[in-house]
Amino acid sequence: PSESEVKKEGVNIAEIQVKLLQKIEELTLYIIQQDKEIKALKTALNLEDKKGIITLLKDEIFSSFYSIEI
Repeated sequence: PSESEVKKEGVNIAEIQVKLLQKIEELTLYIIQQDKEIKALKTALNLEDKKGIITLLKDEIFSSFYSIEI
């Protein structure tokens, strides 16, 4: 409510509490969604890091193998 409405009609505390609880619920659900997305991104990033390390190790092994003189 606007300042003028509050001055004229007063404040309906119950209505404000309901609206605040609705906002809290919305924000809680949003945080839960964001947390799931963050976990998924961390998992994907971790997989990419592992793939990158494996590729580097393979390259190192092959380059070492081919540099051995027989």
